[in-house]
Amino acid sequence: MNTKSENNHVVDVIFVLALFAVFAVCALMLVSIGAGVYQKTVDDMNSNYNSRTAYSYVAEKIRQNDEAGSVEVADLAGYPALILSETVNEKVYSTYLYAYDGYLRELFVSPDFKIDGSSVEAGQKLIPVKDFDLEQVSDTIYSFNIVTEDDQDIELYISPKASR
Repeated sequence: MNTKSENNHVVDVIFVLALFAVFAVCALMLVSIGAGVYQKTVDDMNSNYNSRTAYSYVAEKIRQNDEAGSVEVADLAGYPALILSETVNEKVYSTYLYAYDGYLRELFVSPDFKIDGSSVEAGQKLIPVKDFDLEQVSDTIYSFNIVTEDDQDIELYISPKASR
């Protein structure tokens, strides 16, 4: 009779340990799945932030400078650039938006500033992008194609109100 009660206690201990092991494996799997879902959500949010911020920034800068003749597409030392002009105290200042060295950049210059090849490095880094192409489709419509660092290709058409 003694061996029978010892076997029952061993089986009880093994059952409790097996139940704990199953619980531990399930908890580990749940944490692993949750971490994967969380990482994907963070990656998607970063991707959306970069893409939406890039085209929203360009659109807002055009809206801020929405005066006749203040928006133009030109070349900044070999890079396509959006040039936004504004008059302050009877002087015309220019803001250049362009892509250089993996970033959308902004360069605000006074009328006395001379643009040369080293000027592209002086722009403030805004948003990581792979490419920024722009063109004036018609007298009133500008087209922007922005490729974000995660290869999202965004196309934006905008028409300043002052040009209508």
